[in-house]
Amino acid sequence: MSPPSFRRTLIPLLMILALSACGGDGDDTPSVPSSAVSGTAAVGAALSGATVSVKCSGGNAPGNATTTAAGGYTLTIPDASFPCVLRVSGGNANAVANTLVLHSLAKGGGTVNITPLTDLALARSIGTAAGQSMTTWFNTPSNWSQVSDGLTAALDALRQALDDAGYDLPASWTAGSTTPLNSTFTPNPATDPFDALLETIAEAIESSGAYEDYQALL
Repeated sequence: MSPPSFRRTLIPLLMILALSACGGDGDDTPSVPSSAVSGTAAVGAALSGATVSVKCSGGNAPGNATTTAAGGYTLTIPDASFPCVLRVSGGNANAVANTLVLHSLAKGGGTVNITPLTDLALARSIGTAAGQSMTTWFNTPSNWSQVSDGLTAALDALRQALDDAGYDLPASWTAGSTTPLNSTFTPNPATDPFDALLETIAEAIESSGAYEDYQALL
């Protein structure tokens, strides 16, 4: 027989090991598989200090994010919640208050930019799939699958329209690609062709007599 003092030491140790093996007291919460969504919000100039809000088809959307001085943002979204629509508003562009509200769509984790290009393409996809304006649809999103599935075709239509109008398009924006949405870019028109395109579009809207402002174009 073991000495009493040894038994008193051994029994608590065995109890601790047993609890560890079965997960302790059972209060541990299972982790939810999630993915990071990050990208750049810009109108040509980066949107600094802007608010990125989210609505997801599966619910459980994360809280808002605030963009950095370079327009960057990061969100962690449960995998079961995708696809999600992102909206950026407020903040500043080149130290001037931003008045635009722009949108984008995240089908899953990875890079998701928010720019006039993503906003125009998503508006087209929503109009085709749900017959609604961007603002109306964002208030009560529906037809998630159709909107998500139609986004590549909407980007193609936007690309063709810009090409037909004589815009200088980035070489990486080929037919069928989603590079404006999912490729990393830097808000610097001197070095980044996508940002140069955004700047050109902004200048064209400002000088055009066809559209009063971006919202009229949208």
